[in-house]
Amino acid sequence: SLYESGSTMVTLNDDGEYIMPASDVTMYAIWEGEDEEIDFTWIGENRKVTITGYTGSAAKVEIPETINGWPVTAIGDNAFAGMAEINTVVLPATVTTIGKAAFDGCEMLRSCALPDGLEAIGSYAFRGTALSVVTIPDSVTDVGLGAFANNTSLYQLHIGSGAENLGAEDFTGDTRLSKIL
Repeated sequence: SLYESGSTMVTLNDDGEYIMPASDVTMYAIWEGEDEEIDFTWIGENRKVTITGYTGSAAKVEIPETINGWPVTAIGDNAFAGMAEINTVVLPATVTTIGKAAFDGCEMLRSCALPDGLEAIGSYAFRGTALSVVTIPDSVTDVGLGAFANNTSLYQLHIGSGAENLGAEDFTGDTRLSKIL
């Protein structure tokens, strides 16, 4: 059964057709996909897309603003983790959330401008990258634990006015960090 509530049930028969009861039924869908024209895996929910993975091999990764007409609003947990070949990521203005460990261990990642409108950066999101300058936009209010830890190339950090919960642990191992604005 695809949906069941009390005695109401929607099923799928052997021909791939839905069998619905005579009463009204509300169905919700979560779309998962891999578009042949783009190198990303993703989940679409509530008319928004979360990038969940990368299937390409390019050093420069450009995240699209939309997939199937829905805005890309999040980079999911571990979406690019450990992808050493990536050196540049271009995020669209539509992204509001970067998940936990999204770019963790992308040791060649030197460039990733965080868009205005970004609200949250997950724990360990950029741990172990090669970012040298980071600007956290004013719109960011939540930065997870160790978000920029172990970035031995990071020497300059611009902190936006919205970031309230930054701590030393967010920059542990950033041995070159000498300029915080």
